[in-house]
Amino acid sequence: MPYDIIFDLEEINAEFKQSNMALVIGANDVVNPIARTDPSSPIYSMPIISADKAKNVVVIKRSFSGV
Repeated sequence: MPYDIIFDLEEINAEFKQSNMALVIGANDVVNPIARTDPSSPIYSMPIISADKAKNVVVIKRSFSGV
């Protein structure tokens, strides 16, 4: 993907509140809202994409484990 069409986290997060849908393909940890609130989570305080703020969210999990 060309870098000139990719947004920085800070640039794109505000857009999700006005979005009808966010499609997440793989990399579920970077959209996990628990990173904002649960100090016991290993991803706590990690910067995340605020896809959960969209009206609808579809997550497609990619896994190489065969599960």
